[in-house]
Amino acid sequence: MRIERLDIRRYGVLNDVELLTDAPVTLFYGPNEAGKSTVLGFIRDVLFGFPRGGSAERMTAPGEGGQGGAITLVDEQGRRYRVERWERPSGGRGRGPAAGSVRVTFPDGTTGGERELAALLGGITPELFRSLFAFGLTELQELGTLQSGEVGSFLYSAGLGASGSVIRGADKKLAQELEQLYRPRGRTPLMNRALQELAAAEAELAQSRGRAERYNALEAEVNRLAAEQETLELELDKLQREADWLARCIRAQPHWLRREELRRELAELPETLDAFPADALPRMEAALAERDRLTIELDRVALALSDLKESLRTAEAEAEAEGAVLARRAALEALLDRLPAYEEAKRTQAESEAEEEQLGLELERMLRRIHRAWTPDHLDRLPSTVMLREEASAFREEWRVWRQNESLLEAEAERLRNESGAEELEPTGGGSGAEVWDGEGDGRGSMLEDGPGRSRSIDGAQAKERLTLEDDHASVEEGLDRIRTARRLFHEWREALREVRFEAEREQDREKLSRLEAQAGPEKARSGSSGVPLYVLYGATLLLPAALAALQQTAAAIAALAVLLAASAAWTLARRRAAQSRSDRGLRPYAGGAGPAAAAPALVALREQAAAREAALAAELRRLARYAAQPPAAGLAAAAAEPAAPAGRALPLPAEDIEPWLDALERQLRARQARHAGRLAAAERLAALRARRERHAQAGEPLRRRWRAWLQAQALPADASAEAALELLQLAEAAQQQLQRLRRQAARCEALRGTAAGFAAEAAALLGEAAGREPGPALKAWQAARDRQLARQEQLARDGRQHAELSRQSALLSQQFERTAAKRQELLDTAGADGEEALRRLHRQYFRRQELLGELRQDELAIRTLVGEAGMKPLDERLASVTGGELEEERARLSEQRDALRERLEACREAKSRKRFEIERLTEGGDHADKLQQAEERRTELRRLMKRWAVVSMCGTLFAQTKRLYEHEKQPSVMQRASRYFEKMTSGRFMRMIAPLGEQRVLAERANGELLDASALSRGTAEQMYLCIRFALADEYAASGVRLPLVIDDLFVNFDDERLGYGMELLHMVAEGRQLLLFTCHKHVLDAYVSRFSAASVQYLSRKT
Repeated sequence: MRIERLDIRRYGVLNDVELLTDAPVTLFYGPNEAGKSTVLGFIRDVLFGFPRGGSAERMTAPGEGGQGGAITLVDEQGRRYRVERWERPSGGRGRGPAAGSVRVTFPDGTTGGERELAALLGGITPELFRSLFAFGLTELQELGTLQSGEVGSFLYSAGLGASGSVIRGADKKLAQELEQLYRPRGRTPLMNRALQELAAAEAELAQSRGRAERYNALEAEVNRLAAEQETLELELDKLQREADWLARCIRAQPHWLRREELRRELAELPETLDAFPADALPRMEAALAERDRLTIELDRVALALSDLKESLRTAEAEAEAEGAVLARRAALEALLDRLPAYEEAKRTQAESEAEEEQLGLELERMLRRIHRAWTPDHLDRLPSTVMLREEASAFREEWRVWRQNESLLEAEAERLRNESGAEELEPTGGGSGAEVWDGEGDGRGSMLEDGPGRSRSIDGAQAKERLTLEDDHASVEEGLDRIRTARRLFHEWREALREVRFEAEREQDREKLSRLEAQAGPEKARSGSSGVPLYVLYGATLLLPAALAALQQTAAAIAALAVLLAASAAWTLARRRAAQSRSDRGLRPYAGGAGPAAAAPALVALREQAAAREAALAAELRRLARYAAQPPAAGLAAAAAEPAAPAGRALPLPAEDIEPWLDALERQLRARQARHAGRLAAAERLAALRARRERHAQAGEPLRRRWRAWLQAQALPADASAEAALELLQLAEAAQQQLQRLRRQAARCEALRGTAAGFAAEAAALLGEAAGREPGPALKAWQAARDRQLARQEQLARDGRQHAELSRQSALLSQQFERTAAKRQELLDTAGADGEEALRRLHRQYFRRQELLGELRQDELAIRTLVGEAGMKPLDERLASVTGGELEEERARLSEQRDALRERLEACREAKSRKRFEIERLTEGGDHADKLQQAEERRTELRRLMKRWAVVSMCGTLFAQTKRLYEHEKQPSVMQRASRYFEKMTSGRFMRMIAPLGEQRVLAERANGELLDASALSRGTAEQMYLCIRFALADEYAASGVRLPLVIDDLFVNFDDERLGYGMELLHMVAEGRQLLLFTCHKHVLDAYVSRFSAASVQYLSRKT
């Protein structure tokens, strides 16, 4: 799988960038910030999704769909796959997946998503791709990126059948147990503590022994038994060692027999195989293939020479037949070079003429839009449109201010009309107030034309309205005067009625008095003093409260005043009712007739005066009825309608209703008077407003005249408004530009016509009159004939050169054939073979010998592991003299002897124990026995620990030897391949790389066998080791079917010149199996790359601003 094309639409600093990467190796060279790391991040993110939370490469402003692009992939069969990924779905609506929206387009046109892309990439995870296939300098310097479970299985599995962690844990456990058992000069390990405790116990035991004779005899017997026990133990130990040796011999016997068989087979192989070249057979096959190839090439060259000679003869004959075609070749070729310009001029001429016509029509339309009478001359005479637009804008601003003031005056007039009542102040000219005060006309030029006429109509209406208001105001004042007169007449009539009543009462009193005087004196006295008590009561009402108040008895004074006032009022009302009743009984109403004939002259005069006042009041009330908007009684309205009422007729209203009716009528007239005053004030304000409007109209008249004069000066329509004038000026400016384009186009057409005519004349002079009419076909016909002649000449020259080249190739191939035969013979002599079949046979024997030597080393290692280096010779002697059955018989015999010795040893120990028990009884107390027991327990514990230490130490030694063997000879295939790469890159300074068994690290082995950890290497060497491991891992994945491109950023930044050269050679090897995409900003890396790869595979990136 390789990357053919990168389409970066929006990603980081790159926008709309297309990169072709179809070469096996491509180097992207550019300065910092040119986008190299951005391209690397783009490949990662498009193939495996955008990381959550964003990345350092993504720094662009989002657009529709966000950032993203496409990558075109090509597999080994040449099938193309297009992978597109965008941060958001196309259209920008909704939220896409966190990794972006991906679409995979297959060669047959079908599409897929993430699942199909994962299958296409072989199931590689994003982390593995980032650490192995697309990595930069940071990932290259870290071994931890190669320690994932998937990659670690290729690096750290040495084939022992157990996981690395188990092996490492076992080794660590053995070391820890040895440390716990014994450490030189240590105090805390178990054996060290046991030795210390044993020494202390023996010192205490020596101090507690007695000196008894029995004790000495027993002690001597115990010593003898101890010596015998020691002798038996030595014999038993010797037998045990012999049994152990025999057991090892038995276990080593299969390996020994296999080794002997391998030695015999090796002895049967020829001795000359040591000098046999390991690559003899590949070299021989290469030489044979080269010989076959050279034979085929020689035959091909001979056949090509024969065909070429025949072709030369035919071409020479045809060239002689058309020799006159090349006459005047230089002039015709110059003319032919100008033919495209001529044809382009003809085509441009037709287009220019059509465009000229179109520009003329467009100019004519624009002039008609300005004014029907406008011509191009008007445009030429038109001054600067910028100044004209400024003047028109100034006029527009003046009109705007004038209209704004007009609107303010109209608003003020409307407000005044609303205040004074629209129905009463409405003008009578047939239109509404808004129409009368409207200062705007329908046309563009009628801004101030009708102002004076409307003002005159308003003056007449306002004068008439003012006269009406003044007449109404006089009527209201007259009505108020009449109301005051009616009130005065009403009060005088009421007063006359009271006088008539009082006079009638006095008349009755006089009649009673005269009758009573005739009767008796006492009655006369009582009747004469009947008013005295009332006056006495009035006096008491005034004096008594005053006296109480003087005595500072306020409450009593108030109470007395209230009581006396009530009594006085009640008495007074009673007397008046009595007088009224008497009057009613003794008098007739004055309205009903002339009264009794015997009435007194004073009473008659008062009644006549009251009747006259009543007639005057009735007449005044009838006149007032005309001022009332709604008379309160129908009788009053009828009386008001009559011209005069009879003198003796009663009042039109009851007496008690007259005064309320007068009050109501006065309120109505007062309200009308207030309204009239408001209307008069509004009329005055309207008059002032009218004067302002007239002044405003007069102020706009000069503006109108200046505007019309300006329009006439610019030849613009007389009825154009300021806004329309601005639009017409803008259109005139566009027409000027259109006129300039038209004139330029006309000049261009004329130039093109002259160019075409000159070219046609030259063609006619060179090729004839017919060529002058149609220069193009004539020149093309001559060109075809010239090309044929030149092609023949070129063919002749090329055939000549090819003939010489083929002759030279034939000679070179003959020389190479001879050298190949010499190399073949030299290889046969070096290998000691007399032919190709003999060489193949020796090659098989050589590799068989290598296999036998490998197996022999394994068997010898197994034997050394079992018996050690010192036991190799005794083992050879022993196994050479016996068979497998004899060894088994001897092991059985040794087992019997060992059992007998054990029985004797147990008997000796038992006897010694009995003697010691007897010694213990002889010793005083139990302290000596306890010490003996403790010392023996310490010895027993020490012996047990020593046996355990020996077993663990032997296991550790065997484990370490086996581990070293497998680390050197059973490394994984990935590490073996990486070791070959590393040896080539370091020119043999490091022989291999080793992954220690059970450890997650890699060691580098120098040529002298020294092992170094990666931390002990220089930065450049460590990076070279990690690079070789990645190349080997990529080969391992390729073997399993996953062949992805390697994308590497700043690979050789820490390489010296020598390692850089070796690195380029290694890249050349790696590029044979996969595609490489390299990024760098270093000039020396570019130079080293160009020296070994094609310069055409370098793509240069520039810094993004």
